[in-house]
Amino acid sequence: MADFTEQTGIHIVQDKSIHTFDDVDGVAAQIKAVDGVISIASSTIMLAHATGTPAWAALRSFQDDWRFQDHCRESIWLPNCRQFWPSGSTNWQTSISQITADLNDYFSGR
Repeated sequence: MADFTEQTGIHIVQDKSIHTFDDVDGVAAQIKAVDGVISIASSTIMLAHATGTPAWAALRSFQDDWRFQDHCRESIWLPNCRQFWPSGSTNWQTSISQITADLNDYFSGR
């Protein structure tokens, strides 16, 4: 996280009082309290959906999960989640750039 902060100027806060594996209610409350979630396909995305929190998912180029429609931005199963795939199996730069642009569009309209 220190490298990320140094490169971007963005400070990520981690609440060490919430144990992410043992306190689902606490994690859900934290997710509900934030403006949005960026994650890989995980329980974090599912909790964001369950709490109505906007989410951006960085997916593998061959995501094998029925909740994510192949290479579409929207999911009929997770309407609060925008989906992004890498341009190649290991190139995440395109996805990260697209998520950044989508975040800017989403939050500039608020």
